[in-house]
Amino acid sequence: MYVDKPLSDDYIVSSLQSKYIKFLVFLEDFPQFNDYKTIIYFDHKENVSTNTLNEIKSLINNNLNKSLIIRQTPRIKNNIQNEISDAMQQQRYVKNMNKTKEFVKYMISSGNINENVRICNTGLLIYIDRYKIQELLSNVYNKC
Repeated sequence: MYVDKPLSDDYIVSSLQSKYIKFLVFLEDFPQFNDYKTIIYFDHKENVSTNTLNEIKSLINNNLNKSLIIRQTPRIKNNIQNEISDAMQQQRYVKNMNKTKEFVKYMISSGNINENVRICNTGLLIYIDRYKIQELLSNVYNKC
């Protein structure tokens, strides 16, 4: 399905457009997909082979009681500061990093998040039961 979004050189606009897909916001505009309980998202960096698809199928079948399967990062990142440091290597995150740091600081000080948390890799997301986490996905997208 082609999602008709204008191409942009603005890193923020481009990043938010990808999150429109990643966090399933597109379902509001494409109701024909609303009957699907399980959705697999992967970004352009994911090498999807037959073996990968078989592994994903196995993960789904072995975790039908879960709503989401998400990978941990290959390099162990055990706190938000590790993620911020890595993000500073990417232009799309540098532009608004001050806002991000203020938001993280607020979330930590208000007790909404723990600074020491294992960071996950969102390049591949397996939504097994997206209905159960739709509110979470909407909240994450809106925070972005």
